[in-house]
Amino acid sequence: MSSGLNLYEILGIRQWHGRENEISDDEIKQAYREALLESHPDKRQQRNEDHSTISIEEIRKAYTILSDPVARKEYLIRLQSGSHGTAPSGRGFVQLGDAVDLDDMTIHEDILNSSGETTTKWTKACRCGHSQGYVVWESDLLNNGSADEIKVPCVGCSLWITVQYSVEE
Repeated sequence: MSSGLNLYEILGIRQWHGRENEISDDEIKQAYREALLESHPDKRQQRNEDHSTISIEEIRKAYTILSDPVARKEYLIRLQSGSHGTAPSGRGFVQLGDAVDLDDMTIHEDILNSSGETTTKWTKACRCGHSQGYVVWESDLLNNGSADEIKVPCVGCSLWITVQYSVEE
């Protein structure tokens, strides 16, 4: 993974600072295509000074965020505030961390789990388009002890949310 690069740099958009709001969707799309070509295993080139390569997954995630107006705006706010301005490695590529109340999620009761037992799950659509991107299982809440929130990744992209709930005894 290429730590230290922000999403614009991952796509190869140079001189982005100060013109973040002027970068067109077409420019982002073109940069995405060029970055994919440069990172193709048959055509891979070194893309930055520390000689690390940028993975196709990192490029895809950068494009997913920068091509979505809402996600891009949130990313710019974090970038300008100094938090999450780089692309950290791992599953939480960019953790926007939206807070969601469990009661605002869609409940699915009487679901059979892998053990054949009946359980409950809650889902929420993600901005990446996955209709049940965020999933919280009853067992997740039970295994979370006395905590009143849980971090949940989207199953379709790199975004995370914080699901808040109250523990009833």
